[in-house]
Amino acid sequence: MNKSLVIVLLFLLFHTLVPLSSRAQDPAYLEQLKRKARFNNPPAFDTSLNFFLLFNGKQINYLYPLYQAYGKENKFKTIFKPDGYYRNLSQLLGFAGDYKASTEALENSYEKLDDQSLKDINSTIAALNKIEFLNAKEFVLQAASGSQLLLINEAHDKPQHRAFTLSLLQGLYDQGFRYLAMEMLNNYRTHNLKSVDAYTGHYCMEPVGGELARKALQIGFQLVSYEDTAYNKHTVSESDSIQATNINAVLLKDPKAKILVHAGYAHIAKKKADDKYTPMAMWLKKISGLEPLSVDQTNLTEQSTFNYGAQFYEAVIRKFPITKPSVALINRRLINISGSDLYDVAVIHPPTIYKHGRPSWLDFDGTRQETRINPTEKNLYLLQAYYGNEYNEIAVDKLVPADQTYIPGEDGYYSLFLQKGNYILVYRDIDYQVIATKDWEVK
Repeated sequence: MNKSLVIVLLFLLFHTLVPLSSRAQDPAYLEQLKRKARFNNPPAFDTSLNFFLLFNGKQINYLYPLYQAYGKENKFKTIFKPDGYYRNLSQLLGFAGDYKASTEALENSYEKLDDQSLKDINSTIAALNKIEFLNAKEFVLQAASGSQLLLINEAHDKPQHRAFTLSLLQGLYDQGFRYLAMEMLNNYRTHNLKSVDAYTGHYCMEPVGGELARKALQIGFQLVSYEDTAYNKHTVSESDSIQATNINAVLLKDPKAKILVHAGYAHIAKKKADDKYTPMAMWLKKISGLEPLSVDQTNLTEQSTFNYGAQFYEAVIRKFPITKPSVALINRRLINISGSDLYDVAVIHPPTIYKHGRPSWLDFDGTRQETRINPTEKNLYLLQAYYGNEYNEIAVDKLVPADQTYIPGEDGYYSLFLQKGNYILVYRDIDYQVIATKDWEVK
């Protein structure tokens, strides 16, 4: 076939697959990944899979599920429907360290809000007055001081929520909390709850999730896995009751235990949103006889968890431009601006500020620093930083990096957020092959 004709056909195929909005907005590094997935046969790419896979063989591969999502976009949109596709894609991009693209993918999962809903939001926000905002970290720590059970949630596509929970760890440990129970932890016999690797838990393979578990272990917390391992045989309410029973097992052994529970979404709700679902928090209260303190992060954060919530959040931030995670009070009484009464405390997260393409909240309250790294390797695509004391050249693909990114700054340098210490930098090409390693110290 004529070479020019082939180029034209590929151009037409690419522009048929990719929406106009995506073509106009995607940066070069993301377009490069999409082209790789669609046209260049990524290594060991199994097109028969009907689910996203973070493992290529028995090794973690942070690019592989993106090959799947972009290489077989129409297939996965059929399997998961478009909204499910974009929600999954949001998580996968977050795993790879691309938070901006992750939030944009989540936005694509929402339908446009009708005019009446927008009017209702604006009128609700306009009526809010005399609101005082307090530092959410300080407020939660103070509120938790008298509780044995502190429940805090996350949206699985938002590592920002894991970063906030991480910021609470030292303060909670100082108050006597010794157990960190997390939905994200592997609850099968293969689990590793003494260190962080591929067997610790699915969301612990996301670098911020890995740092949350790693920091807890360093401080002295005992990790507790509690997921229902037979969830596919149970209703959602039954699974939540099993989760609560597994958490309560800690209290049966240690009746005075103080437990931090990090869960997803409405598992920590203290009331039923409908008659079909009883959340884990309600079961835990009934089983343990203790009153948990429940802290929501999911509603009042970028993109929220649904389209109405996303627009509501934008309206709140326009009127109240907060710069730190906050809680709202009126006349010294705690309120939830969204109007929800499912939780005790509602954390409002500020919009993300980006530095060289990376979220500034990756500094973890100043305990990590932005580290600019020169891309010395010609074919570099993904840059990862592994802790020097964890690194093993043979087992590296079963380890979880402290941070990683495929986003170069305008000057070509890559930004990683790292605490002081020794690291091994791993340079990978777009095929996820290691092309170089380098010792690195953050002073």
